[in-house]
Amino acid sequence: MILGIDELNTDVPYVGTLAESLMKARKPPVVEELPEAKLLGKIVSAPLEYDPSVLVAIPRSKNRDQYGLTNESFDGNDYWRCYECSTITKYGMPVYFMMTIQYNSNSPFIVESKSLKLYLNSFNMTKQDFAEPKHCINSMVNRVQSDLEKILGVKPEVSTYDNISNDFSNFKDLEIIVDYSSIVSEGYNVDKHILSPSYLREHKTITWKFEGFRSNCKITNQPDYASVFISTYNCVDGIDPVSLVKYLTSFRNENHFHEECCELIFKDLNEVFKPASLFVTCSYTRRGGIDISPSRQTKKKIDTLNNFQNIYYDAKGIVKEQFDVTPARTIYQ
Repeated sequence: MILGIDELNTDVPYVGTLAESLMKARKPPVVEELPEAKLLGKIVSAPLEYDPSVLVAIPRSKNRDQYGLTNESFDGNDYWRCYECSTITKYGMPVYFMMTIQYNSNSPFIVESKSLKLYLNSFNMTKQDFAEPKHCINSMVNRVQSDLEKILGVKPEVSTYDNISNDFSNFKDLEIIVDYSSIVSEGYNVDKHILSPSYLREHKTITWKFEGFRSNCKITNQPDYASVFISTYNCVDGIDPVSLVKYLTSFRNENHFHEECCELIFKDLNEVFKPASLFVTCSYTRRGGIDISPSRQTKKKIDTLNNFQNIYYDAKGIVKEQFDVTPARTIYQ
């Protein structure tokens, strides 16, 4: 093999012969392959028929251990909307539908999103045993639930897509509360010390949303965008909205998965402001036909989650309503 001039690494110092230097320059570093890197950032052929082996499980502990988080740190769930689900009847006719997947934040594993996309695509040319579309849909939904349970360690709730979403209209937009034109960024690496208290009474109990959230994929470095919804009750110190905007903006150069961002926000707000109750949802925009909305909230001693549903507490900490974590719309939709 003859190397062209463009393949030379001029930053490698000359040690020994030129050939030895070139071989050292081309030798990749030895790294342990992460489970999440099995498919992300790689060219992968889509399965031509049903194939659950493409699903990749990622231990939640990989991210939580470094931040001192456990299942006892919060309640919550991860809510996925899958817009491109399709299979064919036993006669080869196409069936198309949307699917939602929910599983609890105390599951030992999460599913890697690209692997889920490839898995769902594996149904595209797989014949079901039924002629009726509704029976084909039910068959696929049941199979997805069974396969995901095996890798998640908990039984997820899988159903056909419905258009009912919680009304987040009571969440005030931070862009209206503060003047963005007067805010100066404090950098793009997340730091909870950016957060500062407010001594205004109305800032102790808040329901705010931030539409400008951005982070980056841990593996591919591709940007992820989200609307962040935050509700607190009775903080020891009120939350200064300007500092909150700066803090949420500081994620723009960070590389984290969706669930990790939500848990970091929850952890930092909880540690800095010590609210009696805290609720955080990060509603990410769609990528590859799937959007993800992780939600975390203050852990309650009573069993209120009812497996997968999120709970909204009133000011006294009493269950007020159960709701879908995904807002009806964001500015990106």
